[in-house]
Amino acid sequence: MNTKLYILSGIIVYIAVLSSENIHFRVAGDSPQEVLSEELQELIMAFNQLFNADDDRAVSPVIGVILMVAITVILAAVIGTFILGLGDQVQETTPNAQISITNVTVDGGTVTNVTFVHNGGDSFTSDNTQTLRVTVGGEELGEADASDDFPFQAGNEITIDGSAGSSGDTVRVVWVGEDRSSVIAQRVA
Repeated sequence: MNTKLYILSGIIVYIAVLSSENIHFRVAGDSPQEVLSEELQELIMAFNQLFNADDDRAVSPVIGVILMVAITVILAAVIGTFILGLGDQVQETTPNAQISITNVTVDGGTVTNVTFVHNGGDSFTSDNTQTLRVTVGGEELGEADASDDFPFQAGNEITIDGSAGSSGDTVRVVWVGEDRSSVIAQRVA
């Protein structure tokens, strides 16, 4: 390290001497600029050899360390996700389908029968649906039977019989999944 410092200071001194007009050298008949420029060129070459050596040995270990750190971080994230159970929190979604309530039968002021039809979109199967529940004014009228009514797909119709609510209440068809539910159709009785 000291050698590099000496060479650097030597270059600075020679540059100062070249730019100075008050100092004159005479060596074997050469002009001061010729003598200094030859020595300056030798110093610059030595300086370049010290600082620009073709020593690329440090590149591979640095890249190796960066790759090892990246792999460790990725593995820690994946393992942490499974250990903390974050991978199991994938939320189920309601099948995207167009359902319409085609008939509501009211007998003596009480809703006794609701028919709804699948007009298109995703099918309701036992894999994505636990049940299709019909409510009238918040009371449950009945549910579709998974063994008989599924798959419920475009063009199919389901009729639920029971007794709930009254005329003027809101009739809803509710999709029920494992962890959540969603209203897929509604109308006034």
